[in-house]
Amino acid sequence: MTIASMIIGILAGLGLLGWGLFGYALGALGTMAGVSDEGLVKLISVVVPIAVLVGAGIVMKKPLIGGILMLGGAIIILGFIGLNVVGEYIAVPALIAGLLGRAGARMDQPCRATGG
Repeated sequence: MTIASMIIGILAGLGLLGWGLFGYALGALGTMAGVSDEGLVKLISVVVPIAVLVGAGIVMKKPLIGGILMLGGAIIILGFIGLNVVGEYIAVPALIAGLLGRAGARMDQPCRATGG
């Protein structure tokens, strides 16, 4: 499960990088237009794709942390842009990758044998 989580997370992170470039460009246009709240758009557009890619990169060694990073990135994106066409193709794969990473963390725990 961690390998699938890593592959899906990398693909979702690359998609988020494309979205992040678009979001950063919108923030720059907001700066030129005189909008005062463009800093949040720029920050989310840069930090979230990096968090998803880092989560995908470390999910093999530390699946719990990697899954949490990918889940957090997906939740932030879904909260920021909502569930629409962009959210379906960018945030939902990151959400699936985060859930797979969390499930991989669950599989790494040793089983306790029942005493008999």
